[in-house]
Amino acid sequence: RKLPNHIVKTKSGAEILKTAAIYGANAAGKSNLIKAIEFLRELITNEHQTQLVTQSQRFRLDDSYKSKPSTFRIECNYNDIHYDYAIEIKKGKVVQEWLYKVDSVKKGTETLLFERKNGIVSFGNFKISKKNNLLYIKEFLKNELKENIPVLKLLKYRVQGTKLFDEIFDSFLFMKIVDPESKSFEFMQSLSTNIKSREFVENLLSNSNTGIEKIKVEEIDINNFFSYEDSDEKDRLIDALESEIETSSGNYIPFLIANNLHILKKVKKKYFVTVLKTKHFSSENLFDFNEESDGTNRLFELIPAFEELLESNNSIYFIDELERSMHPILAKEMLRLFSENSKNNSQLIFTTLIPEEIKF
Repeated sequence: RKLPNHIVKTKSGAEILKTAAIYGANAAGKSNLIKAIEFLRELITNEHQTQLVTQSQRFRLDDSYKSKPSTFRIECNYNDIHYDYAIEIKKGKVVQEWLYKVDSVKKGTETLLFERKNGIVSFGNFKISKKNNLLYIKEFLKNELKENIPVLKLLKYRVQGTKLFDEIFDSFLFMKIVDPESKSFEFMQSLSTNIKSREFVENLLSNSNTGIEKIKVEEIDINNFFSYEDSDEKDRLIDALESEIETSSGNYIPFLIANNLHILKKVKKKYFVTVLKTKHFSSENLFDFNEESDGTNRLFELIPAFEELLESNNSIYFIDELERSMHPILAKEMLRLFSENSKNNSQLIFTTLIPEEIKF
């Protein structure tokens, strides 16, 4: 709160911090909170996600919760509208779901957009672009809404002209989750093709005292990269790349070998493998990423998140165990970089064991 650019005030009067830390001891529930947010995001945005909370996934440290529903509730501000959304699940069914527009935090006023109880959906008194749309939506939900499908998802994928509901749906798409085991293939592509991204990474690595001076990009002919013994793997990757080219506009695919990320791409009927290496201040030799420390590799995984947070608007990142395998100096430098340079409405929420070590 001491940083002047670090608080976003909404039209509803809420004050939102751009960075927030969730801290506590091991087994305190930090990672489960991130997993719950990820579950909610997938439940809303993934058209094929229909599996709801099972009995075995419920809170089991208190027997009184066995008869209670699992409730997921989140507030967000998107396109200057403050939304309050919740969904309750019990025995694999949605028993309740609601969406409000918060008008004033100070006055405690809000507008009901819709409420679902035991399969019946009712709407509040609000403006919609076309009057007939609401009548159609009501009839559509009456006939098509299933007990394991959220209203938000069904409206987004099956009904056009529901802008007000689509916006809260879209806000879930901006949520990105980074857990301790995440691998960023986008990071590899960004570094290999974008000079600006490479400069961003090199500056951060230098300021974090990793000893790394430069990120070197090498393009190797696929026949030189793979040995004769690996010809089957080479052919498999070429087939995968050709399939990708046929089905999308992309001309590359990422792949993993010996815990190193690489990219296979096609240029004028030839195939090349992009290899990233590091150069240290103290040596002219080049090093593979898997030769760097766990902390430096963790840094590589987090850099795309921080770059997007600084460059894009409305991005929201939830990072579980920010400082895992990383020296507190590295974590502190990344937090300082975002907190002091953020000029947009992106937000970072992370979990940590020892918040005192990453204060700056």
